[in-house]
Amino acid sequence: MYQHLTQEARYEIYEKLHEKVAKSEIASSVGKHISTMYREIKRNSGLKGYRPKQANEKAAARQEQKLRPVRFSASIREQVETWLREDFSPEQIVGRAKREGIAMVSHERIYQHILADKRAGGTLYTHLWHTPKKYRKHYGSTEKRGQIPNKVSINARAGSRQPRGNGALGD
Repeated sequence: MYQHLTQEARYEIYEKLHEKVAKSEIASSVGKHISTMYREIKRNSGLKGYRPKQANEKAAARQEQKLRPVRFSASIREQVETWLREDFSPEQIVGRAKREGIAMVSHERIYQHILADKRAGGTLYTHLWHTPKKYRKHYGSTEKRGQIPNKVSINARAGSRQPRGNGALGD
């Protein structure tokens, strides 16, 4: 499992960089892949180069800014259904929520909710601008494109001749 670099590992990277040790050796001593070293140094270097305290702060700031997945909670469901009844499309709902700073699920998730509501006898689907695409499962189905309907084998066609000789030219 992936583990983030610790502050101690960043101090070790800092010391070895100042000792001019090869990045591949630094990576193996820290127990990470060499690409991790290059990424760490590139992302977390400042104007004065790579510094462990600064690197830790930058990594923590990136972690804080990372988007977290939004759950389709009861309050979000209520807001979505309200906007759907006002004839907003799922894409418009997501755009409006983003503009207003409201946490929102994806438009795909809203479509899933609408289809589940329809299967349960609901009427949310009637507020959509168009009929959603029907999804079919294609478990092991054979490909239908490029097939000639009612095709007849070349050997079974009228007037076809059976090959003669050994197939060499000039027979």
